[in-house]
Amino acid sequence: MANRALIIFSVCLVICSGCAKSGPADKDAIAYVNKEPVLKSELDREMALRQRHDPDFKITPETKAEQLDTIIDRKLIVQKAMENGLAREDRFVNTIKAYWEQTLIRNFLEYKEREFKDYIFAAEEEIKNYYDNLPNKDTLGTLEALRPEITKRIAAEKSEKLFEDWLKNEKSKASIRIINKP
Repeated sequence: MANRALIIFSVCLVICSGCAKSGPADKDAIAYVNKEPVLKSELDREMALRQRHDPDFKITPETKAEQLDTIIDRKLIVQKAMENGLAREDRFVNTIKAYWEQTLIRNFLEYKEREFKDYIFAAEEEIKNYYDNLPNKDTLGTLEALRPEITKRIAAEKSEKLFEDWLKNEKSKASIRIINKP
């Protein structure tokens, strides 16, 4: 799934870079594919991404050349797909829309989590109560040993509750009209 998302993201980047007009960025071009520039920053981003996913990956002139060749191949394939109208097919559009929505939702949830984090805490009484209600707590460990994990769980539960309340509030303010009930 992660590889599929990475491929879709890469294709989106190539499509977006193909839509850009030539200008100051062209001075950073390290190659052209049918008049479409491959920018040094694009290659650098790909190399950094690859190294993040594989800490053993070594950046050498050879691996840079291989990555550049991969970018060129992708640009060629995307250009041909565009020429053949594949970007206008419902299947493609729906896939991109679903990926875009999932990414946007994930990013928003992370945003709200950061927002909630500023005022979420676990009181001592909540931690003790949580521990006291754990099944098999004797085999899990002492309260002090489990305190960090319990604190995280309480914070996560509170964050989830705050988000549910926020969403309920937003839903109550929204104009929602169901035409045909399923």
